[in-house]
Amino acid sequence: MQSYGAAFTISNSQPTAITACAVSIGLPLPRSRVLAQDPLAVYDADGVPVSTLACQPTAFWPDNSVKWIRVIGTLDLPADSELTLFADKASVNTNCKQNAPLVEKSDCLTVSVPDGEMHFSYEQPLVSFPDGSQWTGVSAALAEKDQPVQATCCHFSHRMISGPDGPVVLQITQSLTFPGSPLRAQCTQELFLDSGDLHSQVSITNPEAARHEDGKWDLGDPNSQYLHELNCRISASQHPVLLIDGKELQSDAMSLHQASSGHPNWQSRNHVTKDNQVNLPFRGFQVTTSDGEVLHHGDQASPVLQVSGRLCMAIRHFWQNFPASINTTQNSAEVSLLGSAAGPETELQPGEQKTRTLIFSSSTARLTNPPPVITVLPEPVALTQAIPFFATEACQNALHGLIQAGLTGDNNFFEKRLAIDEFGWRHFGELYADHEKALTPDKSEFISHYNNQYDPIYGMLLQWLLTGNPQWFELADDLARHVADIDVYHTEQDKPEYSGGMFWHTDHYVEAFTATHRTYSKRQPSDVYEDHAGGGGPGGQHCYTSGLLLHFLLTGSDASRDAFLRLCSWIEHVYEGDGTLFGALLAMRKSKSADSKDIISGQYPFDRGTGNYLQAMLDRYALLNHKRDLQRATFIVQHTVSPADCIASRNLDDKENTWFYTVFLQALCRYITTLEQESKVDKRAYRYAVDSLLHYAGWMAEHETLTLEHAQSLEFPNETWTAQDLRKLNILAFAQAYAPAVLSESLANKCETLLQQINHRLQASPEAATTRVLCLMMQNYNDAGYALAPRPLEVKQATGSKAPAFTLMPYLFTTLRSFSLKGEVAQLQKRFAALRKLA
Repeated sequence: MQSYGAAFTISNSQPTAITACAVSIGLPLPRSRVLAQDPLAVYDADGVPVSTLACQPTAFWPDNSVKWIRVIGTLDLPADSELTLFADKASVNTNCKQNAPLVEKSDCLTVSVPDGEMHFSYEQPLVSFPDGSQWTGVSAALAEKDQPVQATCCHFSHRMISGPDGPVVLQITQSLTFPGSPLRAQCTQELFLDSGDLHSQVSITNPEAARHEDGKWDLGDPNSQYLHELNCRISASQHPVLLIDGKELQSDAMSLHQASSGHPNWQSRNHVTKDNQVNLPFRGFQVTTSDGEVLHHGDQASPVLQVSGRLCMAIRHFWQNFPASINTTQNSAEVSLLGSAAGPETELQPGEQKTRTLIFSSSTARLTNPPPVITVLPEPVALTQAIPFFATEACQNALHGLIQAGLTGDNNFFEKRLAIDEFGWRHFGELYADHEKALTPDKSEFISHYNNQYDPIYGMLLQWLLTGNPQWFELADDLARHVADIDVYHTEQDKPEYSGGMFWHTDHYVEAFTATHRTYSKRQPSDVYEDHAGGGGPGGQHCYTSGLLLHFLLTGSDASRDAFLRLCSWIEHVYEGDGTLFGALLAMRKSKSADSKDIISGQYPFDRGTGNYLQAMLDRYALLNHKRDLQRATFIVQHTVSPADCIASRNLDDKENTWFYTVFLQALCRYITTLEQESKVDKRAYRYAVDSLLHYAGWMAEHETLTLEHAQSLEFPNETWTAQDLRKLNILAFAQAYAPAVLSESLANKCETLLQQINHRLQASPEAATTRVLCLMMQNYNDAGYALAPRPLEVKQATGSKAPAFTLMPYLFTTLRSFSLKGEVAQLQKRFAALRKLA
């Protein structure tokens, strides 16, 4: 197995075979194994290339060898079978047949598929299928307009992905606008040439900026867009049929309406509108005729639309993203992507987005049968070191069993969904922040959202890779799609400190009310806890990029990649400014703020925000290989810590206010491993980082204890602090490889002592089943991975203990040199809502 670059299994547990099943999975490759120009292939257990699968590079190592690939294509899977497949450099005899089965015409692409030809229009999201059926476009029925607004295409592009014997998948991307509306859409389609199946993903975005008066983000914002329904229209070559629960439903005019989740708590306060009222019309779904006759009803519908005798369509997670509809006539169907004209109007908030996936297939079985289960073999993944600190030894940690309770315990993540009915197009995939109920434990329902704090996307994907349990992937995939759409602020029209940022979780110990996933509501009480802000927006202390990046690398999700890159740009603006003179003056004013960069000295705060910023730059470097990001990371490190720091002045004994220094030191460990993977290492930067880490690790070995030993100084002493203490183990385990013998032994002893204490507390605490503690464990219970990651370099070059000098004048000179009155006015309008009227 280890002679191959990467390996995965795919299994069909059904008693029937699956033909031309779509496959998509990301895999890492060892450094220097496959060069960028080398062809790639997937092999079966006998070493025979699989001609229907292709390998698409998605990231590269610093030496320009391939780091990550996406395996995509189709497979035939026998009944009750499991195949093990390997990806590696292709032999010289592959890629011999490269004729693309498409013709670029003046108005469309024509593509050959098994049943005939398909046509993709350049002008609108129109697809013609071999049987004569058509996807005729996307339209928005806006509450303020009498007629639906048809989307038009403003950009069209395509590319072909080829395997050993030729083209395998055609990818098409279209950017859409809605005339007379600010709404924007992106349509990304993948046509599997071997089967003719089309997977279409449509993202609808309201790119306007919210008003957020007084730092509140409630529903009902003046820049919200209200829709009766966003839908795609399909013209049929015969009378469409609905397949639901094994039933075939057909009528001259028929409407399927999924009005709510159908679960017992379907009327949860989670579903309030801008008026703070729940107005869902009924439980579950109904299928009715034009005269109101109910043909079928139930709780959850997962329908398949049989467009013709040769074409079927399904929409992914139909009922989970209610309200949802399918309306049919004798020769057409309308499938809702957002909202339902049969129910109350839908509010798409400023900067909010929703992505839906449609699948068109000639096989009903491929749409109705459970998909095959893909498992990435963890041992080859660990050998690549492509995922920082990933180690199979983590499964031997005493906390591993506690984490699995996130799937199997009485209060597992799926049960948490049911508790507040975390379903519907805005909520599905989100995690219920049940720990925030601590001050009101007897309240029957407490609505609070987690918004990816401490990156459970990343933690769940790691659990999937370690255990192979598909439920971990299901949770991570649902959450990543939610975060990319709802928790990230999709606008460039607000001030730079907010635009593109990630919204905080629901404010501590208060309910979300009409803020939904935007933290602060005008309906929330004030002065709930010490230093309660009660208002604001996205901030650098809440920026988590690694999970979205890993999700993209494992799935190829464009939504996750775009959200990841948006977050990286945003957090850079948070700390480095927007490049305007006004922004520079504002940064100077904020320089003495505890959580802001000191623009005068160049010094960053020693906290989790800077740690998140450093991780984001390292994540972006891992994806794009731009040296600028590594240089930025070096600057951050050298202007946050130093081997000569007076640690006593950092007040690290003040646990309540300085605990987050460990977040930065974890990022520093990541920075060191990144330098160790470089082809040409900046020796001074490397030595500086290692010496700084040892300086602080030495202090930790002598002074650190469990945080709860200082409970009297904490406002809320709970086991979240113990879960945070896991970070200390990682730093101590990592630093041992760089320390002289005496210090290394001291670090190991402290690590073992804290490990036993942490395990004892968490094993005995019911709080270990709450969302925040579970997420912290998933992200941080990996001292084994930190211990195995170091590859110390022999760097003996002397280095100073101070960071390179930073002076304000070059910064101001650069700002003045790029001064633009138009740019200054534009940024002022973004910062001050009253000035936007002048735009």
